[in-house]
Amino acid sequence: MEYFDQLIAPWARWYGESTAVSNAVVMVHLAGLLWGGGRAVTADLFVLRSAGPERFREQSGVEFLAASHRQILAGLAAIVVSGVAMVLADRAHYFGTPVYWIKMSAVGLLLVNGAVLTRLHRGLGGEVELRGRWDRIRLSSAASLLLWFVILGLGVWLGS
Repeated sequence: MEYFDQLIAPWARWYGESTAVSNAVVMVHLAGLLWGGGRAVTADLFVLRSAGPERFREQSGVEFLAASHRQILAGLAAIVVSGVAMVLADRAHYFGTPVYWIKMSAVGLLLVNGAVLTRLHRGLGGEVELRGRWDRIRLSSAASLLLWFVILGLGVWLGS
């Protein structure tokens, strides 16, 4: 780890000494959270508030989920890149706290849940197929909603 710490030392120093750099990284992180997380929360609530699979299809819900997936991935990409930059700037702090590892576990669960949700809504051809997957789609949306807020809370806790 000593070699790795020496390798990232210039970045950690620049991040620590430059308010503009550290603020830009945090801004990208928050923008990704707002963009991807906001879109995910909107999509999850759309699913959870829908009166049922028939009404969901009538409201173009399947298309909305597909479009949301691309936006959520864009936000997640910004979150991951900026998150790695923050961790590299203060590896000892992040790696040394259980809150960080709990947050990363929640992020892992969110990613797995997102893959499950994507698999569930991809290729929905007909009403019967949507009805057959509806309970699992709703459960996955509820889990997503919960995980986004857990991750947000843990991030606030980690930053304080």
